[in-house]
Amino acid sequence: MNVLRTAEQDALLAALPSGARCIAFPNSGPNTHWEPPQAVAGAIRAFVAN
Repeated sequence: MNVLRTAEQDALLAALPSGARCIAFPNSGPNTHWEPPQAVAGAIRAFVAN
């Protein structure tokens, strides 16, 4: 279930600073760091490395 509709998601993404990324982790909820921890850790590592 999506909390935000696609148009709302697009508006939020457009408001992010230039170069920012939004990563969606399928089948995860408010505790994303617990549900697919390897995927979240990989995204954080990639962010810090850049």
